Amino acid sequence: MNLKKLEQIEAKLKKIGYSPYLQEAHGILFCAIDDKHGEPILDSVSQITIPSKIIKHMYFNGQVPVYNDFDSTEDLIVFIKEKYPIQEKD
Repeated sequence: MNLKKLEQIEAKLKKIGYSPYLQEAHGILFCAIDDKHGEPILDSVSQITIPSKIIKHMYFNGQVPVYNDFDSTEDLIVFIKEKYPIQEKD
């Protein structure tokens, strides 16, 4: 578990408009997009862990978990921006 790197990812995601939440006890960074009321949009929630040198990203397609591995924070951020684009809140 690499909390320092998760904290860096959390800061980058906040800076570009996402709503990350770091659960330090388990080493999981949850990432979501909030609606206009500040609640996470259901299909925008995913989680990030770093059990070793590889960054693991997991999201659900229906009830099926989908896993992706990334070598760098930059690759992870690019994927999240493509998968979960931030749109204007009405």
